[in-house]
Amino acid sequence: MTQYYKKNEEGEFVEADLSQEDINQAVKERVDRINRKYSDYEDLKKQIEDFSAKQNESENRINELLSDKANLEDDLKASKLEAEKIRIVNEFKLNDDLAEFVTGDSADEMRARAEKLAHSTAPKTADVSKIEKPEPKKSDMAELADKLFGTNQSNN
Repeated sequence: MTQYYKKNEEGEFVEADLSQEDINQAVKERVDRINRKYSDYEDLKKQIEDFSAKQNESENRINELLSDKANLEDDLKASKLEAEKIRIVNEFKLNDDLAEFVTGDSADEMRARAEKLAHSTAPKTADVSKIEKPEPKKSDMAELADKLFGTNQSNN
């Protein structure tokens, strides 16, 4: 037997003897208290695993949405540039075949290229002055016919 001290009913420590059964009972009670204290450990562990899985799923979804947003922003930028290109091509009255040469990352770059194309492809005008042609001379036969029959309509 082992001696130890325990509290009596008045709260005083008194000497007591312990048998193996008493020790086993005391250990069992202590183990049960500890087990009760951590009884929800497995539940908490499962909840943390579920939460981590949901967090990873949410982070993946956020990354997908951010990627989609970036793609849409790129598409919007490209569409705006294409609309600006069409407006610039029409502004400089360029042929549709020349529109493919109007390129750039900004409206200013496209405008500069369109302006160069417009100047280099502008129709060249020739200086034409009107010279009055003398009236064609009538043949002798036409003059004779005019005298005989009046004014002849044919000019040969």
